[in-house]
Amino acid sequence: MKTCARRSGHVYAILLPKDDQETLPKTVVIPTEILAGKTRIHLLGFGELKPTESADGTRILTIPDAAHKAPMNYAWVFKLER
Repeated sequence: MKTCARRSGHVYAILLPKDDQETLPKTVVIPTEILAGKTRIHLLGFGELKPTESADGTRILTIPDAAHKAPMNYAWVFKLER
C-alpha cells in the first residue's frame, strides 16, 4: 500500500493489485501509523468504511460486496480524513 498526503490533511492510500488479482480483497488491513489522527475512511467510488481493530493494533476494513465484485486491474484508492 502506498500513501500520498495533501495539505488539507487528507491521506490517500493506494492499494495495488497482485499479479493475478482482478478484484478487491474482502478485507484490507491498514497499519495504525497510516491511520494516526484519521477518523473517516472512504473507498473512492463506494463510500465510507468503518474499520475494526485487530489484536495487534492494525485496522481491518471490510470491503462492501459491490466494491469486492467490481473488476479492477490498476489500483484502489482509500481517502483517509481527519
